[in-house]
Amino acid sequence: MPDMEKILKKVGFNKAAKLLPILKTKSIKMKLAYKEYSFISFADLIKIINEKDNVASESPYSIENKINNVEITSIDCSMDIPPIKILEQIGNIKNNNIFDNFIIVGANGDSTKILFGLIGYCGDCFFITTY
Repeated sequence: MPDMEKILKKVGFNKAAKLLPILKTKSIKMKLAYKEYSFISFADLIKIINEKDNVASESPYSIENKINNVEITSIDCSMDIPPIKILEQIGNIKNNNIFDNFIIVGANGDSTKILFGLIGYCGDCFFITTY
């Protein structure tokens, strides 16, 4: 099988050649994630959030307003402190190096949080746990 990276470089596709190893890694991560975790597209997650809030309008303004009732936060920006078992679970998952980031989804006024794993360039959110 030809070495695609070398061929790309040889014919002048230098940026594509640099991107190829990243795409291979993402492909492996996605295969593992889809095998091990339930998932939902980010777009469907937003639809569910809006349906829960009984949004009748398709206006982007209503989506923005209703999303303000739900917090979607990257763990590196979160002020939330999960229970120790959740922190340990995140640590174990990070050791597997499948996800590039994690988000916490929670409705304002509701203490239940949902933790999802994310993979760059993938539009799906992978369910990890609730707490």
